[in-house]
Amino acid sequence: MSADLRENDFEENRLNHGSENYGLQIGPNSVPTLQLHQLSEPWPRGGRVKSAINRASKLVGLPFWRCYEIWYGRARTITQHELHLIAAAIQRKQEEDDWNELCALKTKIEILEARLNSGSQEFRGADVNQLRAQDC
Repeated sequence: MSADLRENDFEENRLNHGSENYGLQIGPNSVPTLQLHQLSEPWPRGGRVKSAINRASKLVGLPFWRCYEIWYGRARTITQHELHLIAAAIQRKQEEDDWNELCALKTKIEILEARLNSGSQEFRGADVNQLRAQDC
């Protein structure tokens, strides 16, 4: 779900209950619950749920037991502040994943360039010579 939908849910709750601090009700398949699951990934082989919740709690900056309640959909409500913390952690993790992917691609390109410049038998032929002439 988008942030706009979450904001609309809070606005609807505020209007229905007359409080700025009234939180969004959540369940086992709610967006915050699924986002905590996403933050805990990747899981090591044989990983425990407790460890996953602990990883997510550290990334979000919420206490373990609060994340535990959200993880299992047992939290009665979740505040807007908690939603923002979770969303910020998701964004940070996505940026880190993107950066790691970029670094991996740069490394692959450097390896291929080194093999190309070394005159490897794998990189011989008319097509490769044309690529060398273009000098990207």
